[in-house]
Amino acid sequence: MECVDICSTADRLGLSDNQVTALVSATLKAGGADLDKFVISTSTTRRNRMLTRYHISQEYMAAFSEDPPKYAALHWDGKMLRDVWEVIWDHVRDSGCACLRTTCIS
Repeated sequence: MECVDICSTADRLGLSDNQVTALVSATLKAGGADLDKFVISTSTTRRNRMLTRYHISQEYMAAFSEDPPKYAALHWDGKMLRDVWEVIWDHVRDSGCACLRTTCIS
């Protein structure tokens, strides 16, 4: 399962590796595929999801590094991160910075 669309959708829906494995095998079976010809296991699903996330993050980091914005903010789980002095940078939120995953584009 090295499909970016399946991995991204599963992450957005909050599906576990077991749920994704069951969904992929049910989809293959419904499509008439012979399940013996596929490697379907939770550990394989987990490894491929981690690999896909890694490739996606590398693409975003490369795009971000090519043309970094003057100002950026990092949001993690929808929360502003505090700096080492426990100061929240509220002005960054109002500066017209749009966040896409962990990459910010101004």
